[in-house]
Amino acid sequence: MRVAGLVTSFLMSMMVALPGYAWGPDGHEIVTGKAIGLLPEPLHSLFEQHREDLIRFSNVPDTVWRREFPERGDWHYINMDAFGYHDPGKDFPRQEPAARLLYDQKKRRGGRLPWAVKDYYDELVQRFRERDWPGAIRNAGYLSHFAAESTQPLHVTKNYKGQETGNVIYELDYGDPNVVDRDIHIRFESGLVRRHRDELEKRMQPSRAGRISDPVEGAFRMLSNSLDHVQQLLQADKEVTEALGIDEDYESFVGKREAYCSALHEKLGDLLVERLELGAGFLADLWVSAWEEAKK
Repeated sequence: MRVAGLVTSFLMSMMVALPGYAWGPDGHEIVTGKAIGLLPEPLHSLFEQHREDLIRFSNVPDTVWRREFPERGDWHYINMDAFGYHDPGKDFPRQEPAARLLYDQKKRRGGRLPWAVKDYYDELVQRFRERDWPGAIRNAGYLSHFAAESTQPLHVTKNYKGQETGNVIYELDYGDPNVVDRDIHIRFESGLVRRHRDELEKRMQPSRAGRISDPVEGAFRMLSNSLDHVQQLLQADKEVTEALGIDEDYESFVGKREAYCSALHEKLGDLLVERLELGAGFLADLWVSAWEEAKK
């Protein structure tokens, strides 16, 4: 059966219009594809049959929803370090109403990424139970997007583009063909992935950790792990820009773009592989856990 329907042509045109959010189209395609390869039968055969549809749906929250549903922007992140917790991974509220109360009290944006994971996990369980295969593929693709977001370090920090640490940032709109130069957030998750996709896919060896009984807690494990790498990522960017003499003048970056990308990849290539591997393994665990839960 074909699931994508009329969304296909619209989605592809949007992918051209928007150079990248989150892991970017390439990153989400990689995570989704690698996760399919980790599945047991019969789930593997079902998802392999609909690989293209799963990949398309994994990018919909960026390529379509960001324009049609801008209010869902906070589904893509959670600022775990913004609320004064000594150990955010342990102490951050697990219940969304408690987190919303915290955000209101502190008058700060927080995000709802782990609960977006739960939303689409629950939807996937229901679609499996009802044997609604088109709905299962669609929601499995949406779940892929948010599972992968959980392993991107700059989706778990208030300093998401290095604005608090003096990292070089340029004022480039998403419609600009060079938007991937804008800041370390997009340079890492879209620029490096796009440049090194073939190498990344060859190097990746993801694995499953096991069944997930609580998708929110599972998401928080990924998010806590991601938070541990924020400083490493921001520091690498600063070291490269300072070493190359790149500053706030965009022309200083343009003239040294190749040298910057090469040096950043040297520092962060291993981390990039690790984060994408972790995303693929987490996603496969969520898919299999939803399949198993649906049998109950």
